[in-house]
Amino acid sequence: MKQLPCIATVKAWYGVAVNLSAVRAIKKMILVTPFYSILNVAQDIYWMFPLSFLLKDKFESWRKVEGINVDSLLIIAEQDEVIAPKYGHNLANYFASKPKLKVKVIIGAGHNNIAEFMQ
Repeated sequence: MKQLPCIATVKAWYGVAVNLSAVRAIKKMILVTPFYSILNVAQDIYWMFPLSFLLKDKFESWRKVEGINVDSLLIIAEQDEVIAPKYGHNLANYFASKPKLKVKVIIGAGHNNIAEFMQ
């Protein structure tokens, strides 16, 4: 299988990148402000709606981790106001059996200003 170049993902496209990474050969994966399921993120914001019935694809990325065997970096914004940092840490727990995982928490960074804090 031909390898694709390194994939760097940003925010909302993360769920798509995890799906791609699980089925295509890539060299590396970088996930910025990751989540393990879009359903959990959406429920934090729209708690009053029955989202589990409304979302066709919940982008349950934790289910795809088993198929990912490349160097992976999860970048979590400590002060993320859109995707709670706990969701990135939860996803990292699913990667726990993967020796190629690094997790970087960007202290003081929020969801929309994380690039300002990265070096």
